[in-house]
Amino acid sequence: MKIQNFSYLRVEDIFDGAEEFRALLFKEGVLAFRGLNLTVEDFAGITQALYISEEPPETGMDEYTLSGSFIRQNENFAMRFNQMANGVGTAGKPPGKEDVLYPGQEKASRQTMIFWNMDHAYKQNLLRTNAIHMHTFTAPKNAGGLGFVDMSEAFKALPSSWVDLLKKAHKKETQVSYMPDGVIQYPHPVIGSHWYASYPVLHSTGTNVGNPQLPFEFEEECVDSMDFFKWVFDYVVNPDNQQWWDWEQGDLVIYDAYRLQTAWGAGFDLDELVFDQIKYHGGNQYDVQTLPPRDQQYIVPEGHSYHG
Repeated sequence: MKIQNFSYLRVEDIFDGAEEFRALLFKEGVLAFRGLNLTVEDFAGITQALYISEEPPETGMDEYTLSGSFIRQNENFAMRFNQMANGVGTAGKPPGKEDVLYPGQEKASRQTMIFWNMDHAYKQNLLRTNAIHMHTFTAPKNAGGLGFVDMSEAFKALPSSWVDLLKKAHKKETQVSYMPDGVIQYPHPVIGSHWYASYPVLHSTGTNVGNPQLPFEFEEECVDSMDFFKWVFDYVVNPDNQQWWDWEQGDLVIYDAYRLQTAWGAGFDLDELVFDQIKYHGGNQYDVQTLPPRDQQYIVPEGHSYHG
């Protein structure tokens, strides 16, 4: 995985090269376009040209975008700031930009506002791509970066004694601990096959805290759960396995969400990063909808140097 960085392009250049950009997205994992400053219509048009968004219905773009089923506008992390304000260990303040050395690690990693995760991993139709247009950026330089870890490379790094066991393993079809009652984990295989290129991808987030919000339960125990989730945690917080994009106003980033874990770096305040995003689940409109998580305190992973 390598972030492909493009500067000084026009919107027309992306439309003209849409086929090549689509191929590059699924080869390298991330397309990053500096300073495009898109209209909503151009943002939607680019994703449609790359075949990574739904087709607008006959009601037209305005009604469609406002519905939230196609594009989520003006995201600003308000829910996360509220969670941190009520959370243990944060004293009502978001984390700063200082790097954090997690227990057992030799190298410090970027502090995160949103920790490493695979978005929408509980849904039947998994997220394939995500496109983000950062239309407002007033945060300090290098704050709020978007980080990536390639989980196809994580699969290759698994302990050899786990590989055959995990290839047969599935996630248990049970209540998702961090979502409202009735939201059920779909029984996906733990090792997925990439929908576009068919290579194996380790589909799991990690944790170093034995809290009740483990990423998922195994359908049948194959490896020790905490050993496994701790291994994933250690892999994603190792800066050698990370790549980061530091935002400027008007940037567009499109990434392979099936393959990559992501995290948002810390060091910014409410409304300093405001963006639109288009998530693509392969044409399954229902899965574009996102329910809010439970109203709960923010859980601080062990090792975070948050305020308080």
